[in-house]
Amino acid sequence: MRFPGSSPRFLRRQPARFPGAKDGFAIFSFNGYRRSPVNICLPSQFIVLENIASSNAYAMENFDTLADASVIFAENQTAGRGRLGRKWHSPKGNIYASFVLKKYPFMPVYAAFAICLAGLKTMKTLAPSLDFQIKLPNDIICENRKTGGVLCEIRKSSAGETGIVAGIGLNINSTESDLLETGCHASSFFTLTGKEYPIADARTILAQNAFAYFSRDENKILSDFIGNCKMIGRQVAVSDGGNAVKGILDTILSDGSALVDIPGEGKRKFYSGDFLSV
Repeated sequence: MRFPGSSPRFLRRQPARFPGAKDGFAIFSFNGYRRSPVNICLPSQFIVLENIASSNAYAMENFDTLADASVIFAENQTAGRGRLGRKWHSPKGNIYASFVLKKYPFMPVYAAFAICLAGLKTMKTLAPSLDFQIKLPNDIICENRKTGGVLCEIRKSSAGETGIVAGIGLNINSTESDLLETGCHASSFFTLTGKEYPIADARTILAQNAFAYFSRDENKILSDFIGNCKMIGRQVAVSDGGNAVKGILDTILSDGSALVDIPGEGKRKFYSGDFLSV
């Protein structure tokens, strides 16, 4: 099967890679963002496209025709992007993935937390001796250098149902010269370990981790996210479009906001912004 505007490497169901998977993959029961029982979910389609603008753009454009729980991977992105439209340099050898969630039962922020945790676990699986952590709002870091980032977008289907495209990029085999193109302080599995990792295997590990986290309830996702966030309890500077505000990051609340204790003001919620340790 060929999708418009793409150069697919392959497209197939891969139940053998996911123990217990069956055809007709069951996913969530859903009604708006109402809480509902969470079932173990598995990918309905595992798609690798050779050269596209971005995996998120492809998923958003083809949202109606893609099956629920589809996973789209890009070998190469010509217009990769992150939060706030920032360019994501996307050479081959890394993970650029988007997960189509048409029936996610919780607030979209939990899908963002879940895919960030899945990326974190993936990097820890690839390099268990290294200290990977989460940096707000959506980065995975090691030794204070960025190794991954998340972009979640809301998409309404033609039938009016609200779904989510949960995107993630992980630096796996980027070289130092590749990372210089990112414009940020970045690292990769390769630069941290001196070894390359088979990208097909890394994709499978990420997909397994992602669907495991998508199947968890809100409380477990939030507690895991808080437990892996390096900034909790530390002084941070937060910029949400205005002047930077400094304070102690107290916790992440159930509505997805970051609670910062600001001297002379008290605790304030931040639903977005750039966070820096100071």
